[in-house]
Amino acid sequence: MNTIQDFFVSLGVGYSSSIFLAFISLVLITIIVAISSHILTKRYLVRLLKNFFEKAHLHWFQSILKHKVIEKFSFSPIALVLYLKSSLFTMKELPFTENFGLYVRMLALIFAILTLSKGIFAFLNAIEDIYSRYEVSKKRPIKSYLQVLKIFVFSLALILVLSTFVGQSPMAFITGLTAASAVFAFIFKDFLTGFVSTIQLTFYDLVRIGDWIQLLDHNADGHVTEIALTTVKVRNFDRTITTLPSTALINGGVKNWRGIIEAGGRRIKRSIHIDMNSIKFLEKDEIKSLKDIGLFSENINKKSFHSQNADPSPTNLKLFRHYVTNYLTQQKNFHHDKFLFLVRYLEAGSTGLPLEIYIFTKTVIWKEYEEIQSDTFDHLYATLPRFQLRAFQNITGNGIVEKSVFKT
Repeated sequence: MNTIQDFFVSLGVGYSSSIFLAFISLVLITIIVAISSHILTKRYLVRLLKNFFEKAHLHWFQSILKHKVIEKFSFSPIALVLYLKSSLFTMKELPFTENFGLYVRMLALIFAILTLSKGIFAFLNAIEDIYSRYEVSKKRPIKSYLQVLKIFVFSLALILVLSTFVGQSPMAFITGLTAASAVFAFIFKDFLTGFVSTIQLTFYDLVRIGDWIQLLDHNADGHVTEIALTTVKVRNFDRTITTLPSTALINGGVKNWRGIIEAGGRRIKRSIHIDMNSIKFLEKDEIKSLKDIGLFSENINKKSFHSQNADPSPTNLKLFRHYVTNYLTQQKNFHHDKFLFLVRYLEAGSTGLPLEIYIFTKTVIWKEYEEIQSDTFDHLYATLPRFQLRAFQNITGNGIVEKSVFKT
């Protein structure tokens, strides 16, 4: 300080003016040094670390660069320089600088707290980005936990900033918050409930990112894209986004389709309603005509016609049921042993006799599943007339007209 003052005195500047100019020069030099330290840290340290991690083949460093973690921390030298040089800003010769050094130190501390907080936030974002690249992130998302850490860091930074600003110990604020914890618990009741629900979703593995879920009460039918602190985002199949509170998934009875994907099979459970008026016994020549068409394998022929318990005159519906079983068994798109496979009758009613097909496809892709199901029932409906069977259909006005015209 004296050196700077002597420099101005040597230039012929008065004593009081030289003190003021020395003070201004000291402030400017400190600011220049602080800014230079930030620029040097940002430019050379980032370049040095980037080269090091690229040579070490640490690909996760790209996430750190993406979220500018080092850039956020590179502002810390500014606060460090201002804090170390703050004592020089108090000069007895200049009354207005009596508390100037204290203010600079306070601002340096606040700036350091804010800088470190932003750096920690960026680092947590980088951790989330790195973690999301691993398959385990779909089963155990950590976004909600990182958000809790962010809230903790933010709260701690807020307490430190306020305590620094008013010149009190941080413990005074913590004590006050402890006394008001009941009030905060009441105010943030919904937030705390949602947070606990998110923890339950993750801990019990109820919902993962990528799961297909249905929660029709909230118009949600699609894939989970995000599990946050208190909410879950679902991208519906019409490309809309539904944001659900975590409590809705705990209390609402969500339907999760993850099981069919993990099992590798999706169920077909559909019935063909047979017109009961078309069910009849078949004569031998009618049976022979079916056999000549080659609709049955040798095993079914033996089972249906040559076994001791075979019906002497089976019904057309029984033969059709055997045909359906044999047809589905020969298809490569279905599971025949891994999952339950049934072709059965349900209780007859006003819509005829339901012949239910219960089988699982080998694909879980929606489009492929629908194509397999459509092709299967296309064939079965087209085969009904060969067995002299009709699908039940309510007669409409047009149907009555067509029937009367046909009779005439």
